[in-house]
Amino acid sequence: MAATPIVFAVRGSVRDGLGHVMRCRAVAEELARLQVDLRLLVLGDDSSRALLRHTGLSHEYCESDAALVDKVNESCADCVVFDMLSFDESCFDRIKSRCITISLSPVFNCMDRVEHLFHRTIHDDPRWRELNHFPTVHKGFEYAIISERCHRIPGPVYRSHVKRSPLSIAISMGGSDAPNRTLSVLNELKKASCSLLIWVALGEAYTHSYEDLVAAVRGTKHEVILIKSNESMWRVLQGSCVLICSSGLTPYEAAFVGLPSIILPERQEGLFLVRELEEKGACRILPSGADGMLDLRRLIEEWEADRSVIQAYHDAAIKLIKAHGTRRVARAIKRLAKLVRQRIPAS
Repeated sequence: MAATPIVFAVRGSVRDGLGHVMRCRAVAEELARLQVDLRLLVLGDDSSRALLRHTGLSHEYCESDAALVDKVNESCADCVVFDMLSFDESCFDRIKSRCITISLSPVFNCMDRVEHLFHRTIHDDPRWRELNHFPTVHKGFEYAIISERCHRIPGPVYRSHVKRSPLSIAISMGGSDAPNRTLSVLNELKKASCSLLIWVALGEAYTHSYEDLVAAVRGTKHEVILIKSNESMWRVLQGSCVLICSSGLTPYEAAFVGLPSIILPERQEGLFLVRELEEKGACRILPSGADGMLDLRRLIEEWEADRSVIQAYHDAAIKLIKAHGTRRVARAIKRLAKLVRQRIPAS
């Protein structure tokens, strides 16, 4: 066991989403399998509790950024892994003064203070050019953090599904989907000229009306199945042929399992995160806003009419993301923590 724990600091909420918690949990679980002592410190509201309910990880909720710093100091940690969009800068500096700092999030307000970043694509955020200091970056598909709960769709199974009618598609707009883009997607898809079987995956933090989702397609020729899932989403969606999602971790998980994705980005500045997937033929990125919704319906109608296009996206996607990316990240973090401990003289 390590002499001192590696601490994970993560923020998850309805506003910030739950992807950070899922990614952090995946890496922490892998480190636990490597017999590394660790602690998971969580900021945010209660929406992330369901994701940690069945994990064996030692985790604790902190009421503020300052309280998290106190917990880090109590642990005597010398390595802290952040996964969040923002953290109080003065609090971050208190941690950095005694610990090596690592970020799993490519969007982080303390990026110019972090020492290492694990980044899932070769493309950089254009805003990084403005930073005076930049961390050492470990980047590429090999560092894509994919949960062990994701299992690839076997080729013969996918080929069988893509030939069936109605075409089976899935919608997953994030664990909380605060702006309720799920409903907007359904309102557009109900106008499709072709019949669809629509799986709607809703996260634990989805607080909008389920009835509104059902009402959106009531009286149409489409079939709709609502799924409330966390751990089992990818197992449930094994029968789907296309996934409609936002940017973030989900398109990478979709590529790994072999599910072509159509991405409706919430913000244009995050497109660098998924551009490589589109370049390699695993997904299509549509414009944000009303134009994207209109393009979505037209694209689904085109793909429904020519299933060979969908099959080609599957064939490209399934080859992109190699297995065990989470293990590679975990082992790299373990090495970095070991190096910093070797530099610290014994007291």
